[in-house]
Amino acid sequence: MKERIQNPALTVPGAFKALQLLAASVHDAEIPEVTLYLVQLRASQVASARVV
Repeated sequence: MKERIQNPALTVPGAFKALQLLAASVHDAEIPEVTLYLVQLRASQVASARVV
């Protein structure tokens, strides 16, 4: 399947900064690492990607 957008975080104005702020907010919320990993895993499955 061909990508429609190369990398939205880099091509959409303000998206990268918003993702950085979201990551900082998640870190400040003190969510357990296991929970964060499971959310990342599920999101990558939905996006048909692999977890890095």
